[in-house]
Amino acid sequence: MSDHIEANSTLWVCVLLLAGFGVRVWRAGGTFLNPDEAFHFLLANQTSWRLAYRASLTATHPPLLILLLHAVRSVGTSEMVLRMPSILAGVAFCWLIYKWASLVFGRSVAWIAFILALFLSVSTIPACLAGLT
Repeated sequence: MSDHIEANSTLWVCVLLLAGFGVRVWRAGGTFLNPDEAFHFLLANQTSWRLAYRASLTATHPPLLILLLHAVRSVGTSEMVLRMPSILAGVAFCWLIYKWASLVFGRSVAWIAFILALFLSVSTIPACLAGLT
C-alpha cells in the first residue's frame, strides 16, 4: 500500500488538496463575515484603485489584500466570493509546505506537515466560533 502512495504521491497530494479545498469552502459558506473581513471589504469597496489604495493606508494590514478584494469585487460581493482569495491562498500554502518539507526533511515529514497544514485551520474554526457564543 505504501508503495502505491509513494509511486502516486502527486496524485494523492492533489486529491487531498481538493478535499481540503472542499472542506474550507464548506466551512466558509456557513458563516457571516467577521468584523475584520467586513472592514477589509469596506476599505476595498471604492470606485477606483487609487481610492482603494488610499483607504487601505488607514488599516494596520498591508494594502495587498485590500487591492485584491477590490479586484475580486468585480466578480461578486457575496461572502463566498470575498473569502475565495483567502481560501485559495490557504490551499496554495499547504502545497508549498509539502514541497518545502519534502526538500528539507524528506517525504515522510512532508506528508505529516502537509496533512497538518491542510486541516489545521479548518479544525480550529468551530473552536473559535464556540468561544464567541
